[in-house]
Amino acid sequence: MMKPNHYEITVVRNGQHYFATAERSLTTEREATACFNHLCQLFPASEGYSLSLTRWEGGGHCVAQRNAAVADAVAR
Repeated sequence: MMKPNHYEITVVRNGQHYFATAERSLTTEREATACFNHLCQLFPASEGYSLSLTRWEGGGHCVAQRNAAVADAVAR
């Protein structure tokens, strides 16, 4: 039996894994995107945080990503 799709948000701080959401936490793209946008506000790139949102369907592909180094360069 195949697992249902789910979304995972991963937060990295200064290049080190900080935390990730659980499989059961985000099951729709709408709630995952809303949560990702909220976490981007709480964990700013200017403080070294990078976030990624991945949709998993047995395998995963990145849906959205904000890299601290890129955001920092854009802000300058």
